[in-house]
Amino acid sequence: MTAIEEVLFDRDRVDATSELFPEFISSDDWIVYHGTSSVYEGEIERSGLRPSNHIAEKKEIQEVVSVYKKMNWYGEYSGGLAVLEPFTLGHDLADPRGKPVYFAESSRRASLYATRDFSGGECARALRYALGDLQKYLESPAVRENHNQMLRREFEHLLCNEELYRKAVMPVDLRWLKQKMNSFETLLQHCQELYDNHTHGVVYAVKFAEKYSETLEYHREMGIKSFCPVSLETIVAKVKLPLDYQCTPFQDNKRINAILDKKGLYAMF
Repeated sequence: MTAIEEVLFDRDRVDATSELFPEFISSDDWIVYHGTSSVYEGEIERSGLRPSNHIAEKKEIQEVVSVYKKMNWYGEYSGGLAVLEPFTLGHDLADPRGKPVYFAESSRRASLYATRDFSGGECARALRYALGDLQKYLESPAVRENHNQMLRREFEHLLCNEELYRKAVMPVDLRWLKQKMNSFETLLQHCQELYDNHTHGVVYAVKFAEKYSETLEYHREMGIKSFCPVSLETIVAKVKLPLDYQCTPFQDNKRINAILDKKGLYAMF
């Protein structure tokens, strides 16, 4: 097994430089970063980084989205349906090659995906929020009333046609929604276990070489994507993040410079 150097988390360094790693790593234009949860640490350090769809089948995610569509609802939290539909289905799982492994231009950006909120990955997080919102809908009359008011405002232009208006603002059948939530019980339990079992975050520093140019793609918003397994030998270092670590909003100058300067790895795209 290839030894991965562990760099101790230094909050002062993060505050001063926005970097998790020392300068000899952070200044290397061939190094990118992958943030993840402790639940995947052992697997990664045995087999490397591999594309995987083990959170949920595409049809399961489509079924969750279809419930929202039938309800004509968007949920309470922007990290749920608003992520599942355009990003998980529209981007992550839209490519016939499958879901890629993502790498960030900066360790600070990667650290977001190593927080407990993202444990299990962005898809697991979005499912937790989306299914949680549906459960709140079942339990909270106030949430349902907010939805009903939204529908009335949205479709008030149909008032001239009483039948269409009545259909547009018809209350959600709570028995139907309860049945749907029962069918999602195993999925929600799996996503919740990933959250509960998260003991720390991990950010890996991964050094690519020019030979990987044909296996990598660059997306301005999503970062670097690999649809092929990334060998353990490319991981040069890691930082473990404490359970309470939060990635606060910041200006990611390193990401901007990587896009503009086109040095090292970025010169290949």
